[in-house]
Parts: sequence; structure tokens; C-alpha cells
Amino acid sequence: MMNHRVLVRRSRGIPGVYDRVIRHAAAAAVDAAGMDVPCYIEIMLVYDSEIKALNFTHRQKDAVTDVLSFPSLTLIPGVRFAAETHDYQDGRLFLGEIALSPARAEAQAEEYGHSAGREFMFLTAHSVLHLLGYDHEPGGAAEAEMLDMQKLIMIALGL
Repeated sequence: MMNHRVLVRRSRGIPGVYDRVIRHAAAAAVDAAGMDVPCYIEIMLVYDSEIKALNFTHRQKDAVTDVLSFPSLTLIPGVRFAAETHDYQDGRLFLGEIALSPARAEAQAEEYGHSAGREFMFLTAHSVLHLLGYDHEPGGAAEAEMLDMQKLIMIALGL
């Protein structure tokens, strides 16, 4: 694996029980997407009220969601970018921020009948792909490409 840095921040009171799986999934997603420079990602674990406010502020959707992505770059999957033209932090390319709701992740894990760790990994990988320019507009080639990438990452993670 490339030397990626994933910083997990938590709103006060949210335990760090899933930090390791989140960092592992983020690094696996960056590697699977073929990013060949060291990267930096910040992941915030937030309460439902916080993610609802972010969803409204940035997407005009007044609802709780599981995860939101805030890319710092405009990347196109499969297109090599000029790495030397971008800003780096500690020698790493800053890809952006992710806000993730542990309460939603745990509820979805129960709903889908799998472990919370698996759900945290999936949501993290999904969101990192958004930071890398992937999208999943229904019915398009981009959706199929993103779904294929998610499957590859989950296989790489042993899920």
C-alpha cells in the first residue's frame, strides 16, 4: 500500500471503536483506484444532527444521511492528473473530507444483516471513491464503474 494518511476525527462523545477499519478501508479504496501518490483524507464521525445540518447546507436536503463527501479536487476516474500542480500536506495530496454518521452505519448494518465493521468499510470506500471523482448517477456508465470499483475494494478488504 502507498503511504496514505487518513485522519479520523470524532464529535465529542463518539467512541473511536471503528477508527482502524475506517483507515484501512480508505487506504484500500485509494489504492484500488490507482492513485499513485501519497494522499491525505480527513474523516469526521458525527452525530445524526450534525450530518443532517451538513446535508442541508451542502445539498439542500433536510434529512439524515449515512455519509457525505467533500472533495478538495476535481478528479476524473482513470485520468492521470499532473501531481506536481497540486498542494500537498506533509508530502501528501489532500483529497478532501468525509462526514460519516456512526448511528446510521450501525442501523444499516443491522438492517442489512452484516457487521457494523463491514458497513463502516463500505461507506468509507464509497465516500473515498467520490473524493476520487467517481459518481453513481442512476443508469449511466459512471454508476456501473463505481459499483465495479466498490466490489473490487470490498473483495480486497476480504468482504
